[in-house]
Amino acid sequence: MEDVEKHYMSLVPRAVPITSNLAMVMLRRLQV
Repeated sequence: MEDVEKHYMSLVPRAVPITSNLAMVMLRRLQV
């Protein structure tokens, strides 16, 4: 289980910018 936890912990910092970018794109589409 430790390997799995390390895997997810390494993915979290990568997923945050992706989700934030998607949120910005959706907000821009709503504004337009």
